[in-house]
Amino acid sequence: MLKKIIRVFIIVYLIFMLALLLSWSVWHVKDNGKLIPEPLAKFVINFASFPSNVYHTINPTSVPYNIFDPRQITDTTSQDGIKLYTDSLNLSSTNLLISTFLSSSEIEFKLIHIPDGKLIKKWGGATIEDGSFLQKENTNNRTNHPLMMIDSSIIIKNTDQKELFSLSKDKKINWVNKDLVFHHSIEQENDSTIWIPSIVENPSHYKISGFRHDAICAVDPRNGKVKFIKSVADILIENGYQALLDLYYEDDAIHLNDIQPALYSSKYWQKGDLLISMRHRNTVALYRPSTNKILWLKTGPWLAQHDCDFVDGKTIMVFGNDFLRQKDSLINGHNDIYFYDFENNKITTPYTKVMKQLEIKTKAEGRCDLLSNGDLFIDESNNGKLYIINKDSVKMIYTERYDKNHIKMFNWVRPILN
Repeated sequence: MLKKIIRVFIIVYLIFMLALLLSWSVWHVKDNGKLIPEPLAKFVINFASFPSNVYHTINPTSVPYNIFDPRQITDTTSQDGIKLYTDSLNLSSTNLLISTFLSSSEIEFKLIHIPDGKLIKKWGGATIEDGSFLQKENTNNRTNHPLMMIDSSIIIKNTDQKELFSLSKDKKINWVNKDLVFHHSIEQENDSTIWIPSIVENPSHYKISGFRHDAICAVDPRNGKVKFIKSVADILIENGYQALLDLYYEDDAIHLNDIQPALYSSKYWQKGDLLISMRHRNTVALYRPSTNKILWLKTGPWLAQHDCDFVDGKTIMVFGNDFLRQKDSLINGHNDIYFYDFENNKITTPYTKVMKQLEIKTKAEGRCDLLSNGDLFIDESNNGKLYIINKDSVKMIYTERYDKNHIKMFNWVRPILN
C-alpha cells in the first residue's frame, strides 16, 4: 500500500514539474527570453497552442486570421481591390507603396495609383536569394514599411531576420546592414538620413538585466551605415522623465514604433527635431537630437499609439489604437486620430464619427496620413484594409484577396503624394 502511495506521489510530482516547466517555457518565450533555442521555442508555443488551434479549426470565424499563417485574415465578403464610394470623384491623386505576400516564401512590393488602381512599379513576385536576404517558409515573415528612394530602390526591414537592406528597382541587393536589430517604421529626413527604431546593448543608464533598450537610429540610405544611435530610456532619464520607466515594470517598457523627423522649422520645433512614439508608455515626445533635449512630452489620451506626424507649423497627429493591452480590448471599440495644437494646448478628434461607423479597430500597428486635399489615409493593419475618409464619410476601401476565405495583411502601407 505504501509503495502504491509513493508511486502515485512520484507520478503526480513529475506531472506537476512537467506542467511547471512547460508553463515557464511559454512565459519565457513570450517574454522574449533567450535561454530556449529557437526551434525548441517554436515547438513549445505550437504545443501550448494546440487546444486553441483545434477550437479555431472547428470554428474558423472565432479568429480573425488563419491560425497557420496570421498574414491571412479571415474575410469572405470584402471586394478585391479598390471600392469607391459616392464622394470618390474628389479623391486626391495618390500613390500607395504596398508590401504584402504572394505565398509563404514570396514577398511583393508594388506602387499603385489611386483612385484608378493602376500598377506603376513592382519589385516583388519572386523569392529573393543572394545570401544576405533569404525568404523562407515562415508565416511570421513580413517586410514592414518599405521606403522608396528617388532612384526607385526601396529600403526594407525583414521582421524575421531583423536586417535592414536596400533593394534596387531591378530586385538586386544594394547593401545590407546586419549589425543591429531594426524594427517598426522607416522615416526619411533627407537624401542622407533615415530614422529607424533599433536596439542598443550598451546603454548609459537603466542597466537592468533583461530590459530591452529601444533606440532611435539614423542610417545613411546610400550605404546603410549608422550615423547616430541613442537609447530612448537614456533620453528619458537624461531629461528628467525616469519615472515613466516605472509606471509598471516590463522588459519591453518603451516599444518604440515611430520616429518622425521635422522637415521644416516652426515656432514650436526646428527642422531635424523628432517626434518619438513610445507605445508601451502611451507617450509621444518632441526631441532635439542636436542638444539631447525633450522639448515636449505628453502621455495620453491616446493609448498604445502607432504613427505620429507633423501636420502644420503648430499641429501634430497621432494614430491612437486606444487599446488596453492588459485587458486585450479597445476602450471605445475603435481606433481614433488625435490632433494636438501646440498653440492652444488643445486636442481634437475630428474623424471619430467615421472611424466608429467603419469600426476601424486594429489592436496593434496602424498608420495614418493626411492627403493633399485634406482627406485622411488609414492603414488598418491587423484587419487588412486601407481607407481614405473625410470627416463625414468613407471615400475608398482597398483590400487584396488571398483566397475565397482570406484577405492579405498589409505591411504598413505608405502613401506617396504626386
